[in-house]
Amino acid sequence: MYKHWIIFKAALLDIRNEWSWYLILMLVNPLSVLFFLKIIARDSIDFPSYIVGSIVMTFGTGIFLSLGQTFALYKARSSLDYYLVLPLSKNEIILSQIFRNIILSAPSMTMVIIIGIFLYGVRIPISIYFILAIMLTSVSLAGLGTMIGVLSRNVQIASILTQIITPILTYLAPVFVPQSELPLKLRAISYLLPTTYASNSLRAALRGELTIDYLILFLIGIISFLYVVRVLDWRHD
Repeated sequence: MYKHWIIFKAALLDIRNEWSWYLILMLVNPLSVLFFLKIIARDSIDFPSYIVGSIVMTFGTGIFLSLGQTFALYKARSSLDYYLVLPLSKNEIILSQIFRNIILSAPSMTMVIIIGIFLYGVRIPISIYFILAIMLTSVSLAGLGTMIGVLSRNVQIASILTQIITPILTYLAPVFVPQSELPLKLRAISYLLPTTYASNSLRAALRGELTIDYLILFLIGIISFLYVVRVLDWRHD
């Protein structure tokens, strides 16, 4: 139990000097999008859909982007070789990074929820379904991000790949609009993207429902973790 706490504590200490900048970074994106929608849509903003989109971008694609670049940097510096000689599992290393990013992302989501409650009168139930959907969203995208980081030849390639894939995961999936409103061809493509099931599970959570999307996200997370942990070679070439 002690070693688990140490690895999570190390992940937090990694951001102790720049946490204020991380906080600003995490707040800028959701608040700037909200400001843009306020100008364009005025009072007709579909705030629940915006909440879902912001959560998927922050806890899903944001973690995917972060882990892809972080693990590529760790591999380039041979940090992964160092971690692998410690009495730690690969799962614990990945989970510590997920934990780190969730802690960083929580303030921005809290701010968005507060704005939704007081400015738009939107009821956002923070239920066990809601928390479960956020955790599954984070884990399902983390495996994919780690995979890209470990497989990439260098940090530059990992950065390019994650920045190419991130908008695909965001804008070809029903992140900001329900899946039923997507064009037919785009709807067919969306079934291949984990962000589709993340968005659907979060919408279900806001209704207080448990759907098949939770199970699909769980399976995506398990399969990606098994591949990253048991198949990929983390050692520096």
